[in-house]
Amino acid sequence: MHITAQMATMRLSDLIPQSTGGMRVPSRPRRRRRMLSPAMEHRSPMPDGPRYDDDFYAWTQHQAAVLREMPVSDNRFDREHVAEEIEDLGKSERDAVRSQIRRIIEHFLKLAHSPAKEARLGWLDTVDEARQLLSDKMTPTLRRDAEASLARLYDQARRQAVRSLQRYGEAAAADALPQVCPYSLDDICRDDWYPDTPDRQT
Repeated sequence: MHITAQMATMRLSDLIPQSTGGMRVPSRPRRRRRMLSPAMEHRSPMPDGPRYDDDFYAWTQHQAAVLREMPVSDNRFDREHVAEEIEDLGKSERDAVRSQIRRIIEHFLKLAHSPAKEARLGWLDTVDEARQLLSDKMTPTLRRDAEASLARLYDQARRQAVRSLQRYGEAAAADALPQVCPYSLDDICRDDWYPDTPDRQT
């Protein structure tokens, strides 16, 4: 193939379409299953342990453990730091799930206890957005982690709700927040469930 002088001097950025309109490019693309030919599928049995497409968090923790156990004769390979990086990919998913659960609980508490009217639609929008993000991240292993961590996540979200209510002069509502989490993980994840508003509570 004949390469012109212009082609030889082109930068990689010249070949990549640039974003317009102020759109932000995601730092990490969505995971997609790599398609293999039938012959490669036949020759490449699935590895033992959690599957990448089924439970990304469990896969990262398993692969990091396997990597640490593998014998390495080439000292150019920084096995420990590579394993840590793989683990951190999974932990970032776990932390994102926990963050959205705290966010939903905080706004549940404000919906259930704040007498404010104007802010309610915004709180509902926040809950809906957080549920969408949570649905994208949730896996079986992360759901078990969320169940085990729910009491602690509630305490953290409750503190955030208390500060928010006090900031807007709603000290009585802040004092009324329950000490124990009144919501199940199913309540938090279910798209059509919201806590009763103060005027509907008996």
